[in-house]
Amino acid sequence: MFISQANVNPKPNVCQNKKHSEHITVGSIQNVIGSAISLPTGLITAAFLSRKLGPLNYGTLSVTASIIVLIEAVITLGANRSTEKLVAESNDWRSVTIKSLQFQLFVSFLASFFLVLVAPFLEHLLNTADLSFYLRIYSVSIPISALNGIHQAVLVGRGNYRAKALLNCIYWIVRLLLILVFVTLQPTITAVIISNVFSSFLVLLISKYLIKTSIIQFSAFPFRMFWKYTGPMFFYTIATMILNYIALFFVKALGEQPQTAGYYAASHNLTIIPALIAISISPLLLAKTTYLLSKNQFDLAQSIKRNMERFTICLLPFASLSAGASLEIVTAIYGSSFQASGPLLAILIFGAIGKCLKTIAVSTLIAIGKPKLPAIFITPLVPIAIITYYYVIPCFGALGAAVTSAVVSWLAALLVMVGAYQLWKTTIPFFSFVRSVFISVPVYYLATAWETPGFLLLVKLPVICLLITFAYAILGEFSLDELKRFRSLANQRLWQAGGEI
Repeated sequence: MFISQANVNPKPNVCQNKKHSEHITVGSIQNVIGSAISLPTGLITAAFLSRKLGPLNYGTLSVTASIIVLIEAVITLGANRSTEKLVAESNDWRSVTIKSLQFQLFVSFLASFFLVLVAPFLEHLLNTADLSFYLRIYSVSIPISALNGIHQAVLVGRGNYRAKALLNCIYWIVRLLLILVFVTLQPTITAVIISNVFSSFLVLLISKYLIKTSIIQFSAFPFRMFWKYTGPMFFYTIATMILNYIALFFVKALGEQPQTAGYYAASHNLTIIPALIAISISPLLLAKTTYLLSKNQFDLAQSIKRNMERFTICLLPFASLSAGASLEIVTAIYGSSFQASGPLLAILIFGAIGKCLKTIAVSTLIAIGKPKLPAIFITPLVPIAIITYYYVIPCFGALGAAVTSAVVSWLAALLVMVGAYQLWKTTIPFFSFVRSVFISVPVYYLATAWETPGFLLLVKLPVICLLITFAYAILGEFSLDELKRFRSLANQRLWQAGGEI
């Protein structure tokens, strides 16, 4: 429920404010680190699979995985966000958990059954051999991922950010090891799918141990309260996933060459860093701001929201670095046969920043009790994007799809952020935006001019990242108080913090 600024305590406890700020800061760092494990493991996996499977099979795998991710996101994102909010503000979190698990188990089984039925149609529509077979195998992971999401949402809602971060680490490391073993023994798409399913199941077992809540127990929590947030988020998620993945499907269906989808998928996969940051911090932002609003601490919730937006905006120079070094990055990871992915990455990486800002704004809208607004803002963009892709891709190919995707991502972000402003009355940090743009331009030209063949890229990228950090410090982006606080947190044993608060 929306809490106006007039109802808040005018003299919040300073120690409590510091405690909450440090809790979400430490939790964000932990979850970014936990999710960042997917970066090296994901890059190693991508490099390994692209060489083992080749562009054609890698494209088929990407299309298969994208369909599964799309379905999982549609049925889980709304329920996960609802669970995070309701657990954060509820005194009886176990009842919320049981109701969420029961709902997700039912919906996920329906989704798996539906996918099995429509798999042959998708194979024909996307003109992809054996797609039906792969989708039917992969459908097993849908209920597993759905239950995984609820368990992790409960951990976030209760403020146990450290446990969620550790689960992320376990998943990505186990997934990499299984793929390396299974695909080496049998270099097929089926081996990759089996590896993913086993990894998710292991994390589910650990999550079940941490939560200790039975799905067959009775829950008195009213379903209408759960559906109040899950329903609107269901439609928002459908619109968002269509916008995120429809380009790949159009490239696959309308592209002149079958391997073009592999090039687009490879470049899209390399936009993982902004996506990981959004995935890592947006649930924490939702849970923490919900908790603070329930305690009438609106000013502190505003401050935390603004800092999250500021952090995301400061990623722009790093996106410029990726764009300038895009050809070297895709060559180093995927090999010379994927050089066509370079120009696509240079565009898609900026679209990923827009998606990250949109995700942050959506979390704040849910926290303040307005779950319908994201769907209202995003849904009208779907037909616009579909029509644009239909006409642009035959003329301009994958490059046109990448430009369209980036433009739509930023348009969606602006719409949701304007809606959030109307309720929160906080604007984006203007000077942080100016500094980010100012730094981004020379960073792009430096990354383009400094050519680093082979593994020298591992020197170039960290050096320019340090230069970006120094530039922010020189331009005054970090206050003295923030530097002291970060130093204090760094001196702590980070992984002993971030537990329940």
